Amino acid sequence: MGETVNVVNEEMRIPLPEGFHVMSDEERIALSKGQNAPAWVMSNEEKHLLFSVSWKAIPAIASMLLGPKDMVKNMKKRYGEAAEGKGYTFGDIEKLTIGGEKAYGYPFSYTAEGIEMCGDSFVIKRGKQYYFFHTYYREELKEESEKLLEEIYGSISFEG
Repeated sequence: MGETVNVVNEEMRIPLPEGFHVMSDEERIALSKGQNAPAWVMSNEEKHLLFSVSWKAIPAIASMLLGPKDMVKNMKKRYGEAAEGKGYTFGDIEKLTIGGEKAYGYPFSYTAEGIEMCGDSFVIKRGKQYYFFHTYYREELKEESEKLLEEIYGSISFEG
């Protein structure tokens, strides 16, 4: 991974891989067409890969009742309903480790402007904070992208 380390939400450390840049506020807003821009995004234009992180604190009672797997099930259901009839496919829920925390998520695929795209969405819970990771990459670069994402996920750490 790269030497530049970004501190996200004052506790998550994400090394910036070679060829990536952290998107500016303007880039993030343009990417999301002004709606719910992710809090932090890095991209590699050459590899056609986006990696975003958002976070949300939830009330203490809810954080005791809802684990990351519950959040992923709800998220997958909501996204599935919103994407119905738009050519999206969603894979089974998977488990991995991000920053030493259990993460749950699912892969997805879709077509955008005639280009086959893939990605994944994962959630981790750290105290009362939920972190949402979303990736997007081209199907034709899937093997290379998944290897790079494995390295990115493996390089993430938390302070404290």
